[in-house]
Amino acid sequence: IPEASGIYLYNIGEGFFITGSVYFSTALLYLGDEVAGCNDLDLDDDEECDLKVWGLLKPTSLATTSAIIVSLCSSLAMPLIGAVIDHTRHRKSVGKYASYCIIAFNAIAISICEETFELMMVLFLLGGFCFAIVSCASNAYLPDFKMNHEEMGRFSASYYTVRFTVMVFCLLFITALSVLFDAGDVGTARIGQIVVVPALLICWVYAWEFLFMGRPKLHDVPEGDSLLSTGFRSAIRTAVNIHRYFPDLKIFIYSLMLYSAAASSLVAVSSTYMKDQLDMSSIEIGMVFLVVLLFAVPGSILSKHLNSKFNPLNSYRLNIFIWAMTTLIASGVLQGRHNWSLVYLFAAIWGVCYGWKYPTDITIYTTIMPHGSESELIGFKALADGVLVWAPNLCFTLMNEAGVEMHYCLASLVVWFLGALQVSYLMNPYDKVVAHAAAYNDMHEDEQVIVETRRQSFN
Repeated sequence: IPEASGIYLYNIGEGFFITGSVYFSTALLYLGDEVAGCNDLDLDDDEECDLKVWGLLKPTSLATTSAIIVSLCSSLAMPLIGAVIDHTRHRKSVGKYASYCIIAFNAIAISICEETFELMMVLFLLGGFCFAIVSCASNAYLPDFKMNHEEMGRFSASYYTVRFTVMVFCLLFITALSVLFDAGDVGTARIGQIVVVPALLICWVYAWEFLFMGRPKLHDVPEGDSLLSTGFRSAIRTAVNIHRYFPDLKIFIYSLMLYSAAASSLVAVSSTYMKDQLDMSSIEIGMVFLVVLLFAVPGSILSKHLNSKFNPLNSYRLNIFIWAMTTLIASGVLQGRHNWSLVYLFAAIWGVCYGWKYPTDITIYTTIMPHGSESELIGFKALADGVLVWAPNLCFTLMNEAGVEMHYCLASLVVWFLGALQVSYLMNPYDKVVAHAAAYNDMHEDEQVIVETRRQSFN
């Protein structure tokens, strides 16, 4: 299946893109300090700069504010994007041209400096928005593979492992070049984009041009509706059907919304925390993410064994609990430059959880959802994954702007993790949920056979 190869190549490119974004966001934090004037102040280690970028935000709020904007815009646009993917033949075009936009933005980002700071912030936001579109378009191909939960678990774990491995290589390569040229935070971001752009040109252009095939539209736009109204009505209809007929899937989606919000927010929050509270350089922060990725690979492999041993739902719950407790302990221990090196220990645990999470939640979702509207439901999962990412970032930003100590801001993420865990316990046992979905799917298939038989008899 060429699309399966496309998924692998897309994930390789995604690994490069995410790695470049780590260094780029760190450089934006540094430039935010420059623009606000914080680097000109003689502050003690335990003092924070209260000057604001453009008179609006502390530099430490830039990353989380960006995440809020991207999350909100992506969530609002996702029904329209889903409608274009499902109700037109432009699924491939959506992914392809959004990918090309990201490549163009990253190429322009090579010019990052204090004079281009405002432009770089805009490109950072646009790149994040386009990335959400590309992810939705590529994930829409997954239901076409018609895999059971064991096959989907192995497949998703394998391509996530490929992505993490690529990110490790990319981090090492960029860090080595940064050390070689003594580049500093901004210089390292430039090097990152110089490495990322050719990789995206090779991986994403080839994948979207030659591996991801065009697809006919899955449904017609109802008469009198537009794509925009169809997208929102489809999302509402899907939500209502899930609420009525699949209560356990509904509960899992609620849990996933909270969990993904916390996990996704941790990237922006931790980068800010390490830069501001632990006074770490971009290279040191890059090494933290390297540790995360190194341990994400065994985490992804571990997910297969834990999903098999405990079932995917119990594995999912254990993953949330470990992530919550690690974040809580980190917020209490990591409070200053004197013990900053302990962040690598926490990064290792976060890495295992990170690699463990995504193969597990996609396995649960695809095995307890009804058949017949797979593309629509995968799009709904993408919406659920991102719809609340703004909320933990907003909590962090409001607390930070109000002068709350940042280790309490970091600890606020634990509330979202534990909320996701608690909600997941409202579900029935996993085997019962899977059996319910299977029974529905069998009944739906039998109805389709009867309808087709009657149609042929009539003809």
